[in-house]
Amino acid sequence: MIVDIHTHYQFPRFVERPQAYLDREPFAAYLASNPKHRDVTVDEMVAAADRAGIQWLGLQGGMFVRHETCVELNDYGLESLARYPNRLLVFACLQPRAGQEALREFRRCVEGGMVGAGELNPGGQGFELDDPDFLAIAGAAAEMDVALMLHFNETVGHEYPGKGKVPIGDLYRFIVRFPTLKLIVAHWGGGLPYLELMPEVQAACRNVYYDTAASPLLYRPAVFPITARLTGADRILLGTDFPLICFPGEQVEPGFEMYLRHVRESGLGQQELAAVLGGNAARLFELAPG
Repeated sequence: MIVDIHTHYQFPRFVERPQAYLDREPFAAYLASNPKHRDVTVDEMVAAADRAGIQWLGLQGGMFVRHETCVELNDYGLESLARYPNRLLVFACLQPRAGQEALREFRRCVEGGMVGAGELNPGGQGFELDDPDFLAIAGAAAEMDVALMLHFNETVGHEYPGKGKVPIGDLYRFIVRFPTLKLIVAHWGGGLPYLELMPEVQAACRNVYYDTAASPLLYRPAVFPITARLTGADRILLGTDFPLICFPGEQVEPGFEMYLRHVRESGLGQQELAAVLGGNAARLFELAPG
């Protein structure tokens, strides 16, 4: 079973009339300025996953600034979940700065079958990891025993649209604050796995998962076996960042196949590979084969 925990979808009205939304969503407009950027509907994504043999798709939110746009995407996510109940893991799109409205929306989404909230982006959505409104979202996720996916990237190296500047110490303090939270830190956790060589950091991160979204854009393939040795392969989740699947040389693959080949040829052992491709996500979200 293959589970891609990190993909991005868009509701049809946005795809049909993007400028009507981008004029009110500055971070989405910034991401859309990337010539590699694409918006896809759930139907398009499921068709691409079928061609690649991917059984489950984790649908992440659009990192919107306006609460109203989040609600519109969530409505489409709930509708899609009803149409594909055995294919989708949908995460609530939230703007933490909406306060109580965001909390009510989070609970509505979980009651409708969503598995958590994400991908929340501190820099793009304008909140800090110690803001009371964001902490309330994290507390609600822990209370409801659902997942929270957080955008976090390395703060060195080449620039790209969406690259944040949040210090890794802020992330660590947040993790310590919520020891039981099912936290997924995107993009290899911005390098946090390497700090797990410190025993106290490894102990604090025992419930933290790292996804592999956009990995070929950031790291050499050796990041897979090296991180598996540092943290254990059981806390690595496959994430592609579809439809943005970028490779060196400005190549963009229209489907999932090249990314899966990248993972399979990374040097992971067979048991590690099975865990990363889907076994870990199946355990975390209690997914049944088929």
